[in-house]
Amino acid sequence: MERNWYDIILDPGIFVIIIAGTLLVAYVFRLLFNQLIKNSTRVMNNDPTSYKFLKYAVSAVIYAVGFSWAVYEIPSLRTVANSLLAGAGILAI
Repeated sequence: MERNWYDIILDPGIFVIIIAGTLLVAYVFRLLFNQLIKNSTRVMNNDPTSYKFLKYAVSAVIYAVGFSWAVYEIPSLRTVANSLLAGAGILAI
């Protein structure tokens, strides 16, 4: 199967866009969750350790799904990406 020039250019571009989007989503999530932790611990006077653990766990799931999706966009690595996405889905549950 012959590939066109735009396919060759677009494939790495989609990979980079997905990676950048994953990093952006994780960064925004951490910012918002840090604000939630500060407000919650100030109002309720409780220990923020469990909230921080939840923040790291959700961030890990965001990274796993995003990087798996980016790898899925590479045609030769689709089977690996299917396994990663299935593992991330089970981890999210």
